[in-house]
Amino acid sequence: MSNVTCNVTSADIIQYISYEAGITFAESKRIYKAIIKYMVMGFIEDKVSKIPNFGTFLVRHKKERMGRNVAKNVFATVTERNVIKFIPSTEFKYKYREIKNDKNI
Repeated sequence: MSNVTCNVTSADIIQYISYEAGITFAESKRIYKAIIKYMVMGFIEDKVSKIPNFGTFLVRHKKERMGRNVAKNVFATVTERNVIKFIPSTEFKYKYREIKNDKNI
């Protein structure tokens, strides 16, 4: 990867799974969808989805609040909603720093 900002798409992840595991794209896609479904079920049931050595996804409830559109200088109400928060594991943080330092990003 270069220093240019890029987004990893689901197709990128599926392709990487296919390459690393030596399986077809269709099989990789089924695995990817199963993982996403399993995580969503965790959010619905427990409001938490933990992946060891990767991190924790939490569903956090945010209350209604006043917000402001800076461009138009208009106040608006931001409705209450649930958001997903990611907390990386310590191992993930170390691995990230290791790779970042190796690539001098």
